[in-house]
Amino acid sequence: MLSAKNAQNFSLALHELATNALKHGALSSAAGNVSIVWTIARNGDGAVLKFRWQECGGPPVQGPGQRGFGTSLLESTFKSVNLDYAREGLTCEIVVPLSKNEFAALPQVSA
Repeated sequence: MLSAKNAQNFSLALHELATNALKHGALSSAAGNVSIVWTIARNGDGAVLKFRWQECGGPPVQGPGQRGFGTSLLESTFKSVNLDYAREGLTCEIVVPLSKNEFAALPQVSA
């Protein structure tokens, strides 16, 4: 579904999110968990993967005092990244473009 470049960048982003969740976020607590949801949506340029990472049950989140490596990596790699440092848990939303050819090969689902 993703180009080689987007697949590599996306895997780095997942690794960074998981590492931070384990060290500082929801996965650093036995009661914490991570919810991952994604959809594929059409847009004017073809299609996009909409990915959402949401943590809860971990220690209270404190927003970063400065931009760290992970934030810089996410924001420089993807055009659309939204990070929400809510006290209940971090939420990260990423939009990744898909090529028109890759999306055209998907089965069409009727409502």
